[in-house]
Amino acid sequence: MTNPTALEFDSTPPSSTPLRDNAVFSDEPTRCNTPPSSPPGFPWERLNKQDARDLDSLAIAAPPPKPQKNAFSLLGKRKVLDPIAGNARPKKQQKAACESGSKAGTLTQMQMSLGQEVQKKCKQCGMEYTASSAEDRKLHDKFHKQSTEGYDLGKDFVKQTDRRLLVKMKSNRDAILRVNCFDKHHRQKKAQAALEIVQRELGAVPIPEAQIWGKEAMREGLSNNLEPKFDAFLYVRGAKCVGFVLAERIEEAFEVVRPDAVVSKTAGSVTTDGRKSALAALTQRKLSAAQELAEAEQHPIQLSTKPSPAVMGISRIWTSPTHRGQGIARSLLDAAVAAHNARHATDMSSRERLLQEAAAEEPKGVDCTHKRILADDQLKTKKIDSKDQVAFSQPTESGAKLARKWVGKAYGWRVYVD
Repeated sequence: MTNPTALEFDSTPPSSTPLRDNAVFSDEPTRCNTPPSSPPGFPWERLNKQDARDLDSLAIAAPPPKPQKNAFSLLGKRKVLDPIAGNARPKKQQKAACESGSKAGTLTQMQMSLGQEVQKKCKQCGMEYTASSAEDRKLHDKFHKQSTEGYDLGKDFVKQTDRRLLVKMKSNRDAILRVNCFDKHHRQKKAQAALEIVQRELGAVPIPEAQIWGKEAMREGLSNNLEPKFDAFLYVRGAKCVGFVLAERIEEAFEVVRPDAVVSKTAGSVTTDGRKSALAALTQRKLSAAQELAEAEQHPIQLSTKPSPAVMGISRIWTSPTHRGQGIARSLLDAAVAAHNARHATDMSSRERLLQEAAAEEPKGVDCTHKRILADDQLKTKKIDSKDQVAFSQPTESGAKLARKWVGKAYGWRVYVD
Protein backbone atom coordinates (compact mmCIF):
# COMPACT_ATOMS: atom_id res chain seq x y z
CA MET A 1 0.00 0.00 0.00
CA THR A 2 1.55 3.25 -1.14
CA ASN A 3 1.19 6.63 0.67
CA PRO A 4 0.09 9.71 -1.28
CA THR A 5 2.61 12.43 -1.75
CA ALA A 6 2.24 15.96 -0.43
CA LEU A 7 1.33 17.26 -3.90
CA GLU A 8 -1.58 14.94 -4.32
CA PHE A 9 -5.09 15.82 -3.24
CA ASP A 10 -7.93 13.55 -2.46
CA SER A 11 -10.75 13.88 -4.90
CA THR A 12 -13.32 12.98 -2.30
CA PRO A 13 -15.09 15.89 -0.62
CA PRO A 14 -14.15 16.63 2.93
CA SER A 15 -16.36 15.51 5.68
CA SER A 16 -18.36 17.88 7.80
CA THR A 17 -16.09 17.20 10.78
CA PRO A 18 -12.50 18.35 10.37
CA LEU A 19 -9.78 15.83 10.98
CA ARG A 20 -7.94 15.76 14.26
CA ASP A 21 -4.58 16.04 12.50
CA ASN A 22 -5.55 19.12 10.62
CA ALA A 23 -6.90 20.73 13.79
CA VAL A 24 -3.69 20.02 15.71
CA PHE A 25 -1.13 20.99 13.13
CA SER A 26 -3.08 23.81 11.42
CA ASP A 27 -1.86 27.42 11.70
CA GLU A 28 -5.45 28.77 11.93
CA PRO A 29 -6.97 29.29 15.36
CA THR A 30 -9.64 27.01 16.51
CA ARG A 31 -13.19 28.34 15.89
CA CYS A 32 -14.84 27.77 19.17
CA ASN A 33 -18.15 29.37 18.34
CA THR A 34 -18.72 27.43 15.13
CA PRO A 35 -20.93 24.44 15.60
CA PRO A 36 -19.50 21.14 14.52
CA SER A 37 -21.96 20.73 11.71
CA SER A 38 -21.25 24.12 10.08
CA PRO A 39 -18.76 24.53 7.26
CA PRO A 40 -15.49 26.26 7.89
CA GLY A 41 -15.80 30.01 8.06
CA PHE A 42 -14.11 32.56 5.84
CA PRO A 43 -11.53 35.03 7.15
CA TRP A 44 -14.02 37.94 7.21
CA GLU A 45 -16.35 35.92 9.29
CA ARG A 46 -13.88 35.59 12.12
CA LEU A 47 -15.50 38.44 14.03
CA ASN A 48 -18.23 37.41 16.34
CA LYS A 49 -21.80 38.47 15.98
CA GLN A 50 -21.55 41.17 18.66
CA ASP A 51 -18.80 42.93 16.76
CA ALA A 52 -20.89 42.77 13.60
CA ARG A 53 -23.82 44.42 15.35
CA ASP A 54 -21.53 47.17 16.65
CA LEU A 55 -20.29 47.84 13.16
CA ASP A 56 -23.85 48.05 11.85
CA SER A 57 -24.83 50.59 14.50
CA LEU A 58 -21.76 52.67 13.75
CA ALA A 59 -22.57 52.64 10.06
CA ILE A 60 -26.10 53.86 10.70
CA ALA A 61 -25.13 56.64 13.16
CA ALA A 62 -22.27 57.97 11.07
CA PRO A 63 -23.17 61.14 9.13
CA PRO A 64 -22.91 61.14 5.37
CA PRO A 65 -19.57 62.26 4.02
CA LYS A 66 -19.29 65.95 3.23
CA PRO A 67 -18.85 66.89 -0.39
CA GLN A 68 -15.45 68.07 -1.37
CA LYS A 69 -15.08 71.83 -1.68
CA ASN A 70 -14.04 73.24 -4.98
CA ALA A 71 -12.73 76.67 -5.89
CA PHE A 72 -16.22 78.13 -6.37
CA SER A 73 -17.44 76.94 -2.99
CA LEU A 74 -14.50 78.62 -1.27
CA LEU A 75 -15.65 81.97 -2.67
CA GLY A 76 -18.95 81.64 -0.82
CA LYS A 77 -22.57 81.69 -1.96
CA ARG A 78 -24.57 84.93 -2.29
CA LYS A 79 -27.64 85.20 -0.07
CA VAL A 80 -31.00 85.33 -1.86
CA LEU A 81 -32.48 88.84 -1.70
CA ASP A 82 -35.83 89.30 0.06
CA PRO A 83 -38.60 91.17 -1.78
CA ILE A 84 -38.80 94.80 -0.60
CA ALA A 85 -42.07 95.79 -2.31
CA GLY A 86 -44.21 94.96 0.69
CA ASN A 87 -42.07 96.35 3.51
CA ALA A 88 -38.54 97.67 3.76
CA ARG A 89 -38.09 95.98 7.15
CA PRO A 90 -39.74 92.56 7.01
CA LYS A 91 -38.09 91.41 10.23
CA LYS A 92 -39.66 94.26 12.17
CA GLN A 93 -43.03 93.48 10.66
CA GLN A 94 -42.70 89.81 11.57
CA LYS A 95 -41.66 90.78 15.10
CA ALA A 96 -44.61 93.13 15.46
CA ALA A 97 -46.93 90.46 14.10
CA CYS A 98 -45.58 87.97 16.62
CA GLU A 99 -46.01 90.46 19.47
CA SER A 100 -49.55 91.32 18.38
CA GLY A 101 -50.32 87.64 18.05
CA SER A 102 -49.04 86.99 21.54
CA LYS A 103 -51.06 89.91 22.91
CA ALA A 104 -54.16 88.79 21.07
CA GLY A 105 -53.72 85.36 22.53
CA THR A 106 -53.81 86.76 26.08
CA LEU A 107 -57.14 88.62 25.77
CA THR A 108 -59.43 88.25 28.75
CA GLN A 109 -63.21 88.51 28.67
CA MET A 110 -64.20 91.27 31.09
CA GLN A 111 -67.98 91.02 30.66
CA MET A 112 -70.30 88.06 30.52
CA SER A 113 -72.90 87.88 27.79
CA LEU A 114 -76.01 86.21 29.20
CA GLY A 115 -78.45 87.49 26.61
CA GLN A 116 -78.87 90.90 28.24
CA GLU A 117 -79.11 94.15 26.26
CA VAL A 118 -75.55 95.46 25.79
CA GLN A 119 -76.20 98.85 24.17
CA LYS A 120 -78.82 101.08 25.76
CA LYS A 121 -80.24 104.29 24.25
CA CYS A 122 -81.52 107.07 26.46
CA LYS A 123 -84.95 108.26 25.34
CA GLN A 124 -84.39 111.82 26.59
CA CYS A 125 -80.87 112.70 25.42
CA GLY A 126 -80.57 110.05 22.68
CA MET A 127 -77.12 108.83 23.74
CA GLU A 128 -76.23 105.15 23.32
CA TYR A 129 -74.02 103.65 26.02
CA THR A 130 -73.13 100.36 27.69
CA ALA A 131 -75.07 100.10 30.93
CA SER A 132 -72.63 97.60 32.45
CA SER A 133 -69.66 99.95 31.96
CA ALA A 134 -69.04 102.42 34.78
CA GLU A 135 -67.15 104.76 32.44
CA ASP A 136 -70.01 104.80 29.93
CA ARG A 137 -72.54 105.49 32.67
CA LYS A 138 -70.47 108.41 33.91
CA LEU A 139 -70.21 109.90 30.41
CA HIS A 140 -73.94 109.43 29.89
CA ASP A 141 -74.79 111.18 33.16
CA LYS A 142 -72.69 114.19 32.16
CA PHE A 143 -74.12 114.36 28.65
CA HIS A 144 -77.67 113.80 29.93
CA LYS A 145 -77.45 116.74 32.32
CA GLN A 146 -76.03 119.03 29.64
CA SER A 147 -78.70 118.07 27.12
CA THR A 148 -81.73 118.12 29.41
CA GLU A 149 -80.81 120.64 32.09
CA GLY A 150 -78.53 122.98 30.12
CA TYR A 151 -74.81 123.62 29.76
CA ASP A 152 -73.07 124.93 32.89
CA LEU A 153 -71.31 128.20 32.02
CA GLY A 154 -70.05 129.02 35.49
CA LYS A 155 -71.14 131.63 38.00
CA ASP A 156 -68.68 134.28 36.81
CA PHE A 157 -69.80 134.11 33.17
CA VAL A 158 -72.82 136.38 33.71
CA LYS A 159 -70.98 138.71 36.09
CA GLN A 160 -68.18 139.33 33.59
CA THR A 161 -70.59 140.13 30.75
CA ASP A 162 -70.61 143.70 29.47
CA ARG A 163 -73.87 145.50 30.20
CA ARG A 164 -74.22 146.38 26.53
CA LEU A 165 -74.30 142.65 25.71
CA LEU A 166 -76.70 141.71 28.49
CA VAL A 167 -80.50 141.62 28.41
CA LYS A 168 -82.16 141.22 31.80
CA MET A 169 -85.40 139.27 31.92
CA LYS A 170 -88.33 139.62 34.32
CA SER A 171 -86.94 136.88 36.50
CA ASN A 172 -83.76 137.83 38.33
CA ARG A 173 -82.30 134.40 37.61
CA ASP A 174 -82.74 134.72 33.82
CA ALA A 175 -80.68 136.74 31.37
CA ILE A 176 -79.77 136.75 27.68
CA LEU A 177 -76.09 137.22 26.81
CA ARG A 178 -74.53 138.02 23.47
CA VAL A 179 -71.14 136.60 22.43
CA ASN A 180 -69.34 137.37 19.17
CA CYS A 181 -65.86 137.55 17.68
CA PHE A 182 -64.97 140.67 19.71
CA ASP A 183 -65.36 138.87 23.06
CA LYS A 184 -62.52 137.34 25.03
CA HIS A 185 -61.24 133.92 24.07
CA HIS A 186 -62.48 132.08 27.17
CA ARG A 187 -66.01 133.42 26.61
CA GLN A 188 -65.92 132.28 23.00
CA LYS A 189 -64.90 128.80 24.17
CA LYS A 190 -67.90 128.63 26.49
CA ALA A 191 -70.26 129.67 23.71
CA GLN A 192 -68.63 127.18 21.32
CA ALA A 193 -69.12 124.34 23.83
CA ALA A 194 -72.82 125.22 24.09
CA LEU A 195 -73.07 125.39 20.29
CA GLU A 196 -71.58 121.89 19.95
CA ILE A 197 -74.33 120.51 22.19
CA VAL A 198 -76.94 122.30 20.07
CA GLN A 199 -75.56 121.01 16.77
CA ARG A 200 -75.25 117.46 18.10
CA GLU A 201 -78.86 117.41 19.30
CA LEU A 202 -80.20 119.02 16.12
CA GLY A 203 -78.10 116.77 13.89
CA ALA A 204 -76.81 119.85 12.04
CA VAL A 205 -73.55 120.08 10.12
CA PRO A 206 -70.91 121.70 12.38
CA ILE A 207 -69.87 125.23 11.41
CA PRO A 208 -66.09 125.84 11.52
CA GLU A 209 -65.03 127.80 14.61
CA ALA A 210 -62.93 130.23 12.57
CA GLN A 211 -65.98 131.13 10.51
CA ILE A 212 -68.01 131.97 13.62
CA TRP A 213 -65.48 133.69 15.83
CA GLY A 214 -63.20 135.14 13.14
CA LYS A 215 -63.48 138.85 12.44
CA GLU A 216 -64.94 139.63 9.05
CA ALA A 217 -63.61 142.86 7.57
CA MET A 218 -65.89 144.90 5.31
CA ARG A 219 -63.76 147.08 3.05
CA GLU A 220 -64.94 149.53 0.47
CA GLY A 221 -62.66 152.30 -0.73
CA LEU A 222 -61.01 153.87 2.30
CA SER A 223 -63.45 152.26 4.71
CA ASN A 224 -62.39 149.60 7.18
CA ASN A 225 -65.53 148.83 9.15
CA LEU A 226 -65.23 145.61 11.18
CA GLU A 227 -68.45 143.82 12.05
CA PRO A 228 -69.09 140.27 13.26
CA LYS A 229 -70.81 137.95 10.85
CA PHE A 230 -72.29 135.77 13.64
CA ASP A 231 -73.83 136.66 16.99
CA ALA A 232 -74.53 133.98 19.60
CA PHE A 233 -77.35 134.64 22.08
CA LEU A 234 -77.42 132.47 25.21
CA TYR A 235 -80.43 132.27 27.49
CA VAL A 236 -78.92 131.73 30.95
CA ARG A 237 -80.90 130.61 33.96
CA GLY A 238 -78.75 130.72 37.06
CA ALA A 239 -75.42 129.53 35.66
CA LYS A 240 -76.72 127.18 32.94
CA CYS A 241 -77.40 127.87 29.29
CA VAL A 242 -80.93 126.57 28.63
CA GLY A 243 -81.48 128.30 25.27
CA PHE A 244 -79.27 129.18 22.32
CA VAL A 245 -79.58 131.16 19.07
CA LEU A 246 -76.89 131.68 16.44
CA ALA A 247 -77.77 134.60 14.15
CA GLU A 248 -75.92 135.83 11.06
CA ARG A 249 -76.20 138.60 8.51
CA ILE A 250 -77.73 137.58 5.18
CA GLU A 251 -79.04 139.38 2.12
CA GLU A 252 -81.68 137.09 0.61
CA ALA A 253 -83.90 134.11 1.38
CA PHE A 254 -86.81 132.16 -0.13
CA GLU A 255 -90.41 132.66 0.90
CA VAL A 256 -92.53 129.75 2.12
CA VAL A 257 -95.54 129.48 -0.21
CA ARG A 258 -98.85 127.70 0.12
CA PRO A 259 -99.06 124.30 -1.62
CA ASP A 260 -101.53 124.02 -4.52
CA ALA A 261 -103.70 121.45 -2.73
CA VAL A 262 -104.02 123.73 0.29
CA VAL A 263 -104.86 126.75 -1.89
CA SER A 264 -107.86 125.09 -3.54
CA LYS A 265 -109.17 123.71 -0.26
CA THR A 266 -108.83 127.02 1.55
CA ALA A 267 -110.39 129.01 -1.30
CA GLY A 268 -113.47 126.79 -1.28
CA SER A 269 -113.93 127.09 2.47
CA VAL A 270 -113.85 130.91 2.62
CA THR A 271 -117.28 132.50 3.16
CA THR A 272 -118.24 136.12 3.61
CA ASP A 273 -121.10 137.56 5.58
CA GLY A 274 -121.47 141.32 5.82
CA ARG A 275 -123.90 141.13 8.74
CA LYS A 276 -121.26 139.64 11.11
CA SER A 277 -120.18 141.86 13.97
CA ALA A 278 -116.57 142.97 14.46
CA LEU A 279 -116.09 140.57 17.37
CA ALA A 280 -117.44 137.66 15.37
CA ALA A 281 -115.19 138.58 12.46
CA LEU A 282 -112.16 138.71 14.75
CA THR A 283 -113.07 135.34 16.21
CA GLN A 284 -113.49 133.93 12.73
CA ARG A 285 -110.08 135.23 11.66
CA LYS A 286 -108.39 133.71 14.69
CA LEU A 287 -110.12 130.40 14.06
CA SER A 288 -109.11 130.46 10.40
CA ALA A 289 -105.51 131.29 11.32
CA ALA A 290 -105.39 128.41 13.81
CA GLN A 291 -106.81 126.03 11.23
CA GLU A 292 -104.30 127.28 8.67
CA LEU A 293 -101.39 126.70 11.07
CA ALA A 294 -102.60 123.20 11.88
CA GLU A 295 -103.04 122.46 8.19
CA ALA A 296 -99.58 123.78 7.29
CA GLU A 297 -97.98 121.39 9.77
CA GLN A 298 -99.43 118.45 7.83
CA HIS A 299 -97.60 119.39 4.60
CA PRO A 300 -93.91 119.70 3.74
CA ILE A 301 -92.41 123.16 3.35
CA GLN A 302 -92.62 124.49 -0.19
CA LEU A 303 -90.42 127.45 -1.20
CA SER A 304 -90.69 130.00 -3.95
CA THR A 305 -88.22 129.86 -6.81
CA LYS A 306 -87.44 133.57 -6.67
CA PRO A 307 -85.37 134.89 -3.71
CA SER A 308 -86.62 137.74 -1.54
CA PRO A 309 -84.56 140.28 0.45
CA ALA A 310 -83.71 139.39 4.04
CA VAL A 311 -81.62 140.99 6.77
CA MET A 312 -80.94 138.41 9.47
CA GLY A 313 -80.73 134.62 9.39
CA ILE A 314 -81.29 132.23 12.29
CA SER A 315 -78.65 129.56 11.72
CA ARG A 316 -79.25 127.53 14.92
CA ILE A 317 -81.95 127.72 17.59
CA TRP A 318 -82.37 125.35 20.54
CA THR A 319 -84.05 125.08 23.92
CA SER A 320 -83.27 122.59 26.67
CA PRO A 321 -85.88 119.78 26.71
CA THR A 322 -86.78 120.40 30.34
CA HIS A 323 -87.34 124.13 29.69
CA ARG A 324 -89.45 124.01 26.53
CA GLY A 325 -92.86 125.61 26.33
CA GLN A 326 -91.76 128.58 28.46
CA GLY A 327 -91.24 131.12 25.66
CA ILE A 328 -87.43 130.92 25.80
CA ALA A 329 -86.98 130.51 22.04
CA ARG A 330 -89.26 133.44 21.23
CA SER A 331 -87.44 135.60 23.78
CA LEU A 332 -84.14 134.75 22.10
CA LEU A 333 -85.51 135.71 18.68
CA ASP A 334 -86.81 139.02 20.02
CA ALA A 335 -83.43 139.71 21.66
CA ALA A 336 -81.58 138.97 18.40
CA VAL A 337 -83.79 141.39 16.45
CA ALA A 338 -83.44 144.06 19.15
CA ALA A 339 -79.64 143.74 19.18
CA HIS A 340 -79.52 144.03 15.40
CA ASN A 341 -81.69 147.14 15.37
CA ALA A 342 -79.62 148.67 18.18
CA ARG A 343 -76.51 148.22 16.06
CA HIS A 344 -78.34 149.79 13.13
CA ALA A 345 -79.31 152.78 15.27
CA THR A 346 -75.69 153.23 16.32
CA ASP A 347 -74.57 153.12 12.72
CA MET A 348 -77.19 155.67 11.70
CA SER A 349 -76.16 158.07 14.44
CA SER A 350 -72.55 157.63 13.40
CA ARG A 351 -73.51 158.28 9.79
CA GLU A 352 -75.38 161.45 10.76
CA ARG A 353 -72.39 162.73 12.70
CA LEU A 354 -70.00 162.06 9.81
CA LEU A 355 -72.24 163.81 7.32
CA GLN A 356 -72.63 166.84 9.59
CA GLU A 357 -68.87 167.09 10.05
CA ALA A 358 -68.32 166.83 6.31
CA ALA A 359 -70.91 169.52 5.59
CA ALA A 360 -69.23 171.85 8.10
CA GLU A 361 -65.64 171.30 6.91
CA GLU A 362 -66.10 171.23 3.13
CA PRO A 363 -66.85 175.01 2.84
CA LYS A 364 -63.48 175.60 4.51
CA GLY A 365 -61.71 173.70 1.76
CA VAL A 366 -61.18 170.47 3.73
CA ASP A 367 -61.34 167.22 1.76
CA CYS A 368 -64.07 165.10 3.43
CA THR A 369 -64.11 162.20 0.94
CA HIS A 370 -63.00 159.72 3.60
CA LYS A 371 -65.79 160.76 5.98
CA ARG A 372 -68.43 160.45 3.31
CA ILE A 373 -67.20 156.93 2.44
CA LEU A 374 -67.44 155.96 6.09
CA ALA A 375 -70.94 157.43 6.26
CA ASP A 376 -72.07 155.42 3.25
CA ASP A 377 -70.56 152.29 4.80
CA GLN A 378 -72.98 152.59 7.72
CA LEU A 379 -75.88 151.87 5.37
CA LYS A 380 -74.78 148.23 5.07
CA THR A 381 -76.55 147.43 8.33
CA LYS A 382 -80.23 147.55 7.49
CA LYS A 383 -82.98 147.81 10.05
CA ILE A 384 -85.41 144.95 10.61
CA ASP A 385 -88.83 146.53 10.19
CA SER A 386 -90.80 143.27 9.96
CA LYS A 387 -90.36 139.70 11.12
CA ASP A 388 -90.60 138.67 7.48
CA GLN A 389 -87.03 139.98 7.09
CA VAL A 390 -85.81 137.24 9.43
CA ALA A 391 -85.15 133.87 7.77
CA PHE A 392 -84.56 130.42 9.25
CA SER A 393 -81.90 127.97 8.09
CA GLN A 394 -83.53 124.72 6.90
CA PRO A 395 -85.77 124.33 9.98
CA THR A 396 -86.79 121.00 11.45
CA GLU A 397 -90.43 120.16 12.17
CA SER A 398 -90.29 121.83 15.58
CA GLY A 399 -88.29 124.73 14.11
CA ALA A 400 -90.92 125.34 11.42
CA LYS A 401 -93.64 125.27 14.07
CA LEU A 402 -91.72 127.87 16.09
CA ALA A 403 -91.19 130.06 13.01
CA ARG A 404 -94.91 130.05 12.18
CA LYS A 405 -95.88 131.01 15.72
CA TRP A 406 -93.24 133.73 16.04
CA VAL A 407 -93.94 135.29 12.63
CA GLY A 408 -97.69 134.89 13.15
CA LYS A 409 -98.65 133.22 9.89
CA ALA A 410 -98.46 129.82 8.28
CA TYR A 411 -97.00 131.07 4.99
CA GLY A 412 -94.93 134.05 3.95
CA TRP A 413 -92.03 133.53 6.36
CA ARG A 414 -88.62 132.86 4.84
CA VAL A 415 -86.01 130.11 4.69
CA TYR A 416 -82.38 130.37 3.59
CA VAL A 417 -79.62 127.85 2.90
CA ASP A 418 -76.41 128.42 4.86
